[in-house]
Amino acid sequence: VSIDPSDVAGGRSMGGVGLPSDVLARAGDWLQWGLDGAVKGVEKTCDGIKGVWHYRRVSEERRNALELASRQQWMLMELEHERRKERERSQHDEAQRAREMDEHVRHVEEVKREKERADARLREQILLLEQATKQEKDKETLVDSLRREAEQRKFQEAA
Repeated sequence: VSIDPSDVAGGRSMGGVGLPSDVLARAGDWLQWGLDGAVKGVEKTCDGIKGVWHYRRVSEERRNALELASRQQWMLMELEHERRKERERSQHDEAQRAREMDEHVRHVEEVKREKERADARLREQILLLEQATKQEKDKETLVDSLRREAEQRKFQEAA
């Protein structure tokens, strides 16, 4: 909005009482500057309000992004915790299987050692039995030879 000082000069707006045109021009300039200042103030206020809204919107977007990141971080932490628990459970199960396998291997080795001892005892008993059988045969042979010898003596004494 612009006010032309010549519109008010010469007393047209004052109804015949005239003011010097330079006073009117300065007053018009002051009025124009005031109006320009008011317009600029309104523009700056609008810019300020836009800036505040922009700041609020950016702040809200940032807050939402941080909340989302926080939720995602919690989800990631929970997922990692679950993976760690699963890994620990798997390691525990594997260790349990290894202990059971070691126990089974020890048991099998013990059974093998016991079998070897039993086989050794059996071989020893078989050997002793063979020796006893041989001694028995030797005794029978000795008894038979002594009987024959006794019979021969009997025949020799009788003859």
